[in-house]
Amino acid sequence: MEARRYESVVVFNPRLSDSQIKDEVKKVETLLAANNAKISSVDTWGKKEAAFSFNKQKFGYYVVFNYESANHQAPNALQSVLRINESVQKFQTH
Repeated sequence: MEARRYESVVVFNPRLSDSQIKDEVKKVETLLAANNAKISSVDTWGKKEAAFSFNKQKFGYYVVFNYESANHQAPNALQSVLRINESVQKFQTH
Protein backbone atom coordinates (compact mmCIF):
# COMPACT_ATOMS: atom_id res chain seq x y z
CA MET A 1 0.00 0.00 0.00
CA GLU A 2 1.04 3.56 -0.63
CA ALA A 3 1.61 5.80 2.37
CA ARG A 4 -0.76 8.71 2.74
CA ARG A 5 -0.01 12.00 4.49
CA TYR A 6 -2.20 13.24 7.32
CA GLU A 7 -2.39 16.32 9.47
CA SER A 8 -4.16 16.19 12.83
CA VAL A 9 -4.85 19.34 14.80
CA VAL A 10 -5.51 18.64 18.47
CA VAL A 11 -6.80 21.27 20.89
CA PHE A 12 -6.03 20.44 24.49
CA ASN A 13 -7.60 21.97 27.58
CA PRO A 14 -5.73 25.24 28.32
CA ARG A 15 -5.75 24.50 32.05
CA LEU A 16 -3.23 21.66 31.62
CA SER A 17 0.31 22.33 32.82
CA ASP A 18 3.28 22.23 30.44
CA SER A 19 4.30 18.79 31.72
CA GLN A 20 0.75 17.48 31.22
CA ILE A 21 0.73 18.82 27.66
CA LYS A 22 4.07 17.09 26.98
CA ASP A 23 2.65 13.83 28.36
CA GLU A 24 -0.42 14.10 26.14
CA VAL A 25 1.72 14.84 23.06
CA LYS A 26 3.89 11.81 23.90
CA LYS A 27 0.76 9.63 24.16
CA VAL A 28 -0.32 10.72 20.68
CA GLU A 29 3.16 10.07 19.26
CA THR A 30 3.22 6.60 20.86
CA LEU A 31 -0.22 5.78 19.49
CA LEU A 32 0.77 6.84 15.98
CA ALA A 33 3.99 4.81 16.17
CA ALA A 34 1.99 1.77 17.32
CA ASN A 35 -0.12 2.14 14.15
CA ASN A 36 2.97 2.24 11.90
CA ALA A 37 2.73 5.96 11.25
CA LYS A 38 5.88 7.96 10.60
CA ILE A 39 5.68 11.36 12.28
CA SER A 40 7.25 14.04 10.12
CA SER A 41 6.65 16.97 12.49
CA VAL A 42 4.93 18.04 15.68
CA ASP A 43 4.19 21.76 15.71
CA THR A 44 3.18 23.24 19.05
CA TRP A 45 1.25 26.45 18.53
CA GLY A 46 0.64 26.98 22.23
CA LYS A 47 -2.31 28.60 23.94
CA LYS A 48 -4.48 30.47 21.45
CA GLU A 49 -7.87 32.07 21.48
CA ALA A 50 -10.41 30.07 19.51
CA ALA A 51 -12.75 31.58 16.95
CA PHE A 52 -15.64 30.09 18.92
CA SER A 53 -15.94 28.63 22.39
CA PHE A 54 -16.19 24.91 23.00
CA ASN A 55 -16.86 23.24 26.32
CA LYS A 56 -17.29 26.75 27.73
CA GLN A 57 -13.63 27.50 26.97
CA LYS A 58 -12.54 30.43 24.82
CA PHE A 59 -8.88 29.29 24.70
CA GLY A 60 -7.17 26.05 23.79
CA TYR A 61 -3.64 24.64 23.57
CA TYR A 62 -3.05 23.77 19.91
CA VAL A 63 -0.70 21.02 18.67
CA VAL A 64 -0.42 19.93 15.01
CA PHE A 65 0.81 16.44 14.11
CA ASN A 66 1.97 15.77 10.54
CA TYR A 67 2.48 12.11 9.74
CA GLU A 68 2.25 9.53 7.00
CA SER A 69 1.12 5.95 7.11
CA ALA A 70 0.36 3.07 4.79
CA ASN A 71 -2.02 1.84 7.49
CA HIS A 72 -5.14 3.77 6.54
CA GLN A 73 -6.69 2.96 9.92
CA ALA A 74 -4.08 5.03 11.81
CA PRO A 75 -6.17 8.26 11.74
CA ASN A 76 -9.25 6.34 12.88
CA ALA A 77 -7.33 4.77 15.77
CA LEU A 78 -6.05 8.21 16.77
CA GLN A 79 -9.52 9.75 16.62
CA SER A 80 -11.00 6.92 18.71
CA VAL A 81 -8.53 7.62 21.51
CA LEU A 82 -8.81 11.42 21.26
CA ARG A 83 -12.61 11.22 21.39
CA ILE A 84 -12.53 9.69 24.90
CA ASN A 85 -9.57 11.68 26.26
CA GLU A 86 -10.86 14.31 28.70
CA SER A 87 -7.78 16.51 28.11
CA VAL A 88 -8.75 16.98 24.46
CA GLN A 89 -11.32 19.65 23.64
CA LYS A 90 -11.37 19.32 19.85
CA PHE A 91 -9.48 17.57 17.08
CA GLN A 92 -9.57 17.34 13.32
CA THR A 93 -7.64 15.22 10.82
CA HIS A 94 -7.05 15.97 7.17
